[in-house]
Amino acid sequence: MSRRREKDTEPEPQVEPRVSRQARKQRQLKIALVFLVAAVALAIGAVFLYQTYEAPFNRAVVKVDNTSVSMGYFLKRTKLADADPTSMLQQLTYEQLVKISAAKYGISVSQSDLDSAVRSIAANSSANVTDNSTQSAPPLSEAAFQSWYKNELKTSGLSDAEYKDMVRTNLIASQLQTILANSMPTKAAQVHLYVMVLGSQADAVRAKAMIAGGESFQDVARSLSLDAQTKDNGGEVGWVPPGIYPPYDNTIFSLNAGQVSDPIATSQTSGGQYVIFMVSEKDPSRDIEASQLETLKANVLYNWLTQEVQQHSVDYKVDSQTMAWIQWQLAKK
Repeated sequence: MSRRREKDTEPEPQVEPRVSRQARKQRQLKIALVFLVAAVALAIGAVFLYQTYEAPFNRAVVKVDNTSVSMGYFLKRTKLADADPTSMLQQLTYEQLVKISAAKYGISVSQSDLDSAVRSIAANSSANVTDNSTQSAPPLSEAAFQSWYKNELKTSGLSDAEYKDMVRTNLIASQLQTILANSMPTKAAQVHLYVMVLGSQADAVRAKAMIAGGESFQDVARSLSLDAQTKDNGGEVGWVPPGIYPPYDNTIFSLNAGQVSDPIATSQTSGGQYVIFMVSEKDPSRDIEASQLETLKANVLYNWLTQEVQQHSVDYKVDSQTMAWIQWQLAKK
């Protein structure tokens, strides 16, 4: 009897109920879900921050063939030059064309050339020597140069790679300018050109109507033209080769002898002046005057770029909404 009682009083082993294991699994699942939700929230937040603050600056603002210019670099250059965004888009397009064409013309810039150019900029800047000056400032000490360069990067907002790429592009452009100028022909197709400048579209339409009514271009130019250099000569400019008036070359050289152009606005904005051209003669090959040849050599790179851009794929990725965002960014301090 005592043994049975002893056995009866022994504590029975505790068996964990099945419901407890299920509860533990549910708790583990809840914890996992909390971590998952937190991870998703962090990921969404990171994507939002990237899309809002980083991605717009990494997107391409213009693509020339297979090379792109990022929005961030475009904004830096626009601020640095205090330029109109549209003008800077064209400038950066031209810079891409210069870099793309370097190999074609056998142009290269060594690291030594690049370093020398940057140090020359530093010396001239510190000595207040202008680009047009024939003087050359003495080089800076290493410590002075490093101090200047650090401040230059901070002021410009450009990285070391961006700043040196800008300098390299300018060196390529300078070499290209020399190559194109040295290959400039001394003969070219030319037209004997007349021009009149009018103060408004209404005046230009009236001048064209007077010519259509039988009055000579010269008489109308003497009466209405605002161009002091040609007015007294009836608008006569003289023999002109392509490149002297590059924005109007297509119009001028498409005119037949004796033909008068339609009025052309000199500015895209309203309220600007208008010009009317007349060609009296054409010559397929004529010696270029010395003064005009010097002008053409000075403008040769720009004239080359305006022609070269037509040979490449240029895609401006800017619409009205993007331009408004650009203006907002530029307005920031």
